[in-house]
Amino acid sequence: MRFSSGLPLLVVGLCSVALCRDSILVTNGDVDIRFSAPTLIASIAERGIVSSIGVSTPCQVVSGLATPVPSGSVCGVNATSVAKAGAGILVEYTSGSPYVASLGACSSQCLATSCCTNIYFIVGSNCNLHYGPKAYAPNAGPSYHYYDASCFTCGGLTCTASTSLSTTTFASISSSSVQSTLSSATSTLSSTPTACGAVALTSPTPSGSICGVQADSVVVSGSGILTEYGSGSPYVASIDACSAQCIATATCTNFYFNVGVNCNLRYGPVSYVLNTNGVNSYSLYEISCFDCYNLALTTTFTPPPACTTAAFTEMVLSGTDLWQNAINPVPSSTVTSCYPSQFYSSALATASGISLPPFSAIVCPYGWETYDYNTTYIICCPSGFGVIAPNITDTQRPGLGAICTSSIWQGVLMDITSYDSSTLATVIPTTAPGNGTIVLASAFDGNAVIPPRTTSTTTSTTTSTSCKTVSGLASPTPSGAICGIQADSVVVSGSGILVEYGSGSPYVASVAACGAQCLATTSCTNLYFNVGVNCNLHYGPISYVANTNGVNSYSLYAVACFTCA
Repeated sequence: MRFSSGLPLLVVGLCSVALCRDSILVTNGDVDIRFSAPTLIASIAERGIVSSIGVSTPCQVVSGLATPVPSGSVCGVNATSVAKAGAGILVEYTSGSPYVASLGACSSQCLATSCCTNIYFIVGSNCNLHYGPKAYAPNAGPSYHYYDASCFTCGGLTCTASTSLSTTTFASISSSSVQSTLSSATSTLSSTPTACGAVALTSPTPSGSICGVQADSVVVSGSGILTEYGSGSPYVASIDACSAQCIATATCTNFYFNVGVNCNLRYGPVSYVLNTNGVNSYSLYEISCFDCYNLALTTTFTPPPACTTAAFTEMVLSGTDLWQNAINPVPSSTVTSCYPSQFYSSALATASGISLPPFSAIVCPYGWETYDYNTTYIICCPSGFGVIAPNITDTQRPGLGAICTSSIWQGVLMDITSYDSSTLATVIPTTAPGNGTIVLASAFDGNAVIPPRTTSTTTSTTTSTSCKTVSGLASPTPSGAICGIQADSVVVSGSGILVEYGSGSPYVASVAACGAQCLATTSCTNLYFNVGVNCNLHYGPISYVANTNGVNSYSLYAVACFTCA
């Protein structure tokens, strides 16, 4: 079939090339001719009569890029990022990360990251994921290649509060000179971090977990560094502090630790080589090596009625002592119904030899006794029980090692559930002996949950104003809190910088955004803020000097300024 290049053609009934299986009507004004659609389209393209005949081509992803280029998308221009409201960096991957190896690897990570809207890419060097609207300036020289996320997909893009990531399963590998082991366990990780009141090594060590081996990291696909904390950070102080930060950090699967020097959090499968010479060696731990303990009880637990009857427990582990509602009478048995989960999990940790701190927030269960050490610190015991506190003079934790006791008068009927070393033996009905007997119970201590702050408006009329958050700040200002003074930080023992956010970060947009990030960051106690420029989160006691000249001055806020809790 031949066409003259001067023939004016009108193509009627156009269709997608992939779907053109019928004939197409062609007219030059005088003659109508019907041709096979594929034949006509091929011939028109071959002769170059028209550059386009209006054929709609379905979107396909070819070599990682959507084709044709989605309307309005910017794909592959040389550019540098600029500051713009609502836009900023999600995460930056650099040399050594698998995501800088190719544009496909970087774009795949963007599509897998919630709220990623565009990337800046340099092969082998940078894969920077950004959120928000386009914010770039063209650059004619050597620079980044800018791509909208829509350049890589024919589907829609989403921005949700959390995403999940599955680690890749790898098999063990070895070489003649050194053995490198990659964890073969596959797990699903939530991008929503978990807050722990305390962490401790799981006992016994979970099967298959790598806990405390001396090792150095190696680079494999799908794994890499999330963040590195060095000397001066609170996370290098102990394994517990480093592991707690790993648990609180989205997608952290393992970490390399060197006390006082390094706490390096990593994502993806474990990848390491054993270090047998001890030089510059790290201790490697998987997140599965640790148990997370919730040490905040902020609601009132009501025990079932059966928990208040005169039914006691006798255990081989405690000799002839009687206990009320013993939580762990034998290793194979745990009694949980009489306690909130925070109580029995902490008691089980203690029974396993794990030392936990006091509760960060505690409300004694309904009907229990509350023993006030001071205005903020309390010890909880069951109803009718007193407390013995051998460390009552300890100003840091007067309830350490405390135990609850109650006296049973002679002749009182009791049901004693007696356990041998492994199983239930029998229930023994009996009466208290002539001189009575003592019953023990677990004590729980910590910081009392304080009711909402109130204030009086006048001396003659008492009105209470409940605390509420206005524009991110607690109102009224919490008593004693430093909120908004012009200051510069000074270095003192036990305090320092957790992280600094600068221009382009969403946390410098407002003091509310910076305060919210402080509340969400483990160990943040105060912040220094300069709108649009700095949001610097600090740990430890507040340490500052007032800045009266206003030059390079920050606004200092305690974390208490942003919450009514």
